[in-house]
Amino acid sequence: MIVVDQDVPVERRLRGTLDRFFRHVEESEATFRLGLRAGLGPEEELRRIVSEGQEAAVMLILRVFGITRPNRLARVAVRGWTGSLDRAALAWLEEGRRIRRTEIVALLEATLLETLRQCGYADRLPTS
Repeated sequence: MIVVDQDVPVERRLRGTLDRFFRHVEESEATFRLGLRAGLGPEEELRRIVSEGQEAAVMLILRVFGITRPNRLARVAVRGWTGSLDRAALAWLEEGRRIRRTEIVALLEATLLETLRQCGYADRLPTS
């Protein structure tokens, strides 16, 4: 669903990736909502698919910063952050998208950067 453009400077990679995610959420609202619900439902196969997608998203996000072998804390923290990303996107839809996409993207970018700083990856992050 989301591709990281490695040719873009690291300072813009995360924002671009998040913006593409929210564009996808906008364009595929029904599928997005269904996917989130499937992850909570009783169907084991659907939960497995959603879980695999979430783990792939964690690794994709870490690769934005060139982190290919994250420490355990980062894996757990970014997994939690992706959950908040999904819930923020759902809330954004439920609010009728009245918050500008650029605002929600900037907020989520800032929270992820701080999360990664706390996990010991400050040297991999943009300084501004």
